Amino acid sequence: MIKIINYTPETKAFIKTLNVEWLQKYFFVEPIDETVLNNPQAEILDKGGVIFYATLQNEIVGTVSLLKINDSTYELTKMAVTEACQGHGIGKTLMEHCILAGKQLGAQKLILYSNTKLETAIALYKKYNFVEIPLKESNYVRSNIKMERYIGNAALYESEEIVENAFKVDALPFEQQRSQRGEFAQLTQEIARLAAVKGAPISVLDIGVGNGRILRWLFEKPEIWQHIAAYDGTDNSQACIDLTHKTIAELGVADKVTAHFADAAQLDKWQKNYDLIITTWFTAGNFFPPNFPFDTYNPVAARLNLDRNPQFEKVWKAAYLLLNKGGAIIFGCVYIDNDSTRRKQESFYRNYGMTAITDEHDSFSATKERFWSQRFTEEKIRKYFQFAPSANITFTYLDDENYAMQVCIE
Repeated sequence: MIKIINYTPETKAFIKTLNVEWLQKYFFVEPIDETVLNNPQAEILDKGGVIFYATLQNEIVGTVSLLKINDSTYELTKMAVTEACQGHGIGKTLMEHCILAGKQLGAQKLILYSNTKLETAIALYKKYNFVEIPLKESNYVRSNIKMERYIGNAALYESEEIVENAFKVDALPFEQQRSQRGEFAQLTQEIARLAAVKGAPISVLDIGVGNGRILRWLFEKPEIWQHIAAYDGTDNSQACIDLTHKTIAELGVADKVTAHFADAAQLDKWQKNYDLIITTWFTAGNFFPPNFPFDTYNPVAARLNLDRNPQFEKVWKAAYLLLNKGGAIIFGCVYIDNDSTRRKQESFYRNYGMTAITDEHDSFSATKERFWSQRFTEEKIRKYFQFAPSANITFTYLDDENYAMQVCIE
């Protein structure tokens, strides 16, 4: 089994031996390599970076580092897997761990330098949505390609204070308050139904747990809370997870509630199953295609076609496979695709000081500040969920203005 461990002074030698192995095979050890590999504490860790190792059967067989460039950018560097253990998925495991670690560090972007001669490595980077950008300069003689991947959250989720303000229900527009009330009423009915069918309290996974607001609302309804045996929450915003931990402590529910800093794109690695998987407060619309060009999007020149959204489909197919027999996924509030909803979305963004980069011809709204929300039709939901029987997908409209709906997939 592959495990990821952190660098310690006792494991210092491995970062050098693993990297020298591939450098000598394909290129040569450059002076900058010598400096970093001989002094990883000073050159990586003391500068705000991190170093990880991969172990296989308790032997260190791979390594990767994140070198801090500035507060928003880290370089993925010194990645190596010993040749004898290649082909076991070690590189993929290191990559996934690095992406999640970068998010936890608050990085907006990862960059890397490589050489097109390393075809397997380049294929791995592309698989994880790194894209080539101009190579203007490099510290490495061997580099002939530079790649990057955006991993950051919208500014709305960068700090506990901002998150708390964003989730204050009274500060939301009327239509969002109304939709939240509607989604919660529908959710409580589904929890009671599932518990009745099961004949026992159910297990719940809350994707995009935010500040634990749904957890709190459920706890404040004892007649519903009694139907929940275990409640896991995930979020890829560390600020949200920190706030959820505070909510758990305040409510005294650590015996059955756990909050995980995790990327929903990695649900296919999740080891648990659930009776109910939920996502609330329009979170279903937050899954945008990797490397969407927030900085340069020009809908007139190259409009994004969302007849398919591979990121959305990947996440929710993995979630569907985590359901116990008879279980369900609930999308609490889903924006309905029409011009009235679009205008209300854009008004919401303006109230938070954001600048929209999409127009009336897009089926999603996005801002320069990396906020994203997709709108849906019943047809699009069914198309995205082709892996689920169509008869198992139901829609409940949460208002009479065609603004938001709740989707249930059993």
